[in-house]
Amino acid sequence: MKLSTRLPEKESERLRLYGWATLAAGLVAAVLYYWINAPTARDAPSTSYSRSETRQMEVMMGKSGVIMTEVQNAFDRPGTRAVVIVAVAGLLALYFFRSATVLDEEEREAGHREKGTGHG
Repeated sequence: MKLSTRLPEKESERLRLYGWATLAAGLVAAVLYYWINAPTARDAPSTSYSRSETRQMEVMMGKSGVIMTEVQNAFDRPGTRAVVIVAVAGLLALYFFRSATVLDEEEREAGHREKGTGHG
């Protein structure tokens, strides 16, 4: 079995290949990021400290301040950041897949127009 290192000639096929490569790279990057930055048991804050900190935040800034702090803390966790990496890679890959589909549709419509079977 011989593997070809050449890119596909058709632009839509290349875009799909870029999409899969982007998705794979995003998954690998997220796993590596999480693996390198995964919290250990020593990194976990004590429950009593978290409760007192939350209560103090609620007194000073109200419920919205607590919610805002919890969202910020969620984005500071390696797991959340890894999910964001995968999501961004997925959106970028989706762009490549969608562009490939549009190119295929345009090619199909151009073929119908050349044959004289188009509706336009």
